[in-house]
Amino acid sequence: MLSPLELFEQRVLEQIDKPKKEKILNDWNYLKLNGISNSNLEIKMTPNKGMGVFAKKDFNEGDIIEYAYCIIYDWRSKYQNDSPIRRYSYVINSNCLECNEHGFRNIQPLGYGSIYNSAETEKDRNANYYIFDKERFIAFEAQRDIIKGEEILLWFGQSYYDSWITNLKNKNKVNK
Repeated sequence: MLSPLELFEQRVLEQIDKPKKEKILNDWNYLKLNGISNSNLEIKMTPNKGMGVFAKKDFNEGDIIEYAYCIIYDWRSKYQNDSPIRRYSYVINSNCLECNEHGFRNIQPLGYGSIYNSAETEKDRNANYYIFDKERFIAFEAQRDIIKGEEILLWFGQSYYDSWITNLKNKNKVNK
């Protein structure tokens, strides 16, 4: 029987082919030794979403936008009720018995990783992410060409998007 980590890594392999995974891992190891910079990205306020991450240069489809080191939380999501952590962390779900019983694991990306916004629909995203749990990092990749000045948008699912927009609308009503 596979461990939760092995199940998760098996799912990652389904998302990304082996040569691409090996290249991302090699690039990450190189950057760890030689330094990492986010000089191609900037944070700006966006209407109706708060802060967002924007491209300071053009990215081609398949380019890695950012590598972000991560903190992996020890507790499972069933026991985590802190809404900022829920909002800004990513979920690791391996569909294992532990995940089904105690909830998913959460991973907190550093760098700009927690600031990327969700697109309104899956087809509107321009980037994707790959979680490398064992190595404790996330790679963000352009899913189509992204032009300088464009907001980089991921897709976290319709239920996430709906709840985020609903919470933001309610917050804006209170602040008026």
